[in-house]
Amino acid sequence: MPYGALQRALMHKQQALTGNGPAQIQMMYAFINTLDNSVVREGEVGLMQRAAPLLDRVKQFSAKYAEGKAAAMPPELTRQMAAILDDVNEAFTARLTAMRSHYIRRAKKWNVDPNSFMDLPETFGAKPSGNILDQ
Repeated sequence: MPYGALQRALMHKQQALTGNGPAQIQMMYAFINTLDNSVVREGEVGLMQRAAPLLDRVKQFSAKYAEGKAAAMPPELTRQMAAILDDVNEAFTARLTAMRSHYIRRAKKWNVDPNSFMDLPETFGAKPSGNILDQ
């Protein structure tokens, strides 16, 4: 899943939930980009199946909005997008945390300091606690 689009969507989520129109539109476009170009992993099949009908509704609203036929996003649509975005973010973080743990174990096995090459966890939200070698 495109992580940049996910982060843009999450950045606008709180304002979108309060009814801020521009934030809703920004979240909507980022939501579409997040799910439209996704690579579905085995554990995310259910999430994508649950999101598919919503993605279709969001695309329909987006088309109406682009044509000037829709003025405001329905609050329920905004809430449903926010919930899916949270779930996608959790799946992303879990996947990265698992990969991170895997590579820490491999580095330790080969006597390589993981701190010398692993700085991505902070970027993706899987915050390490102190020195990677201590984990």
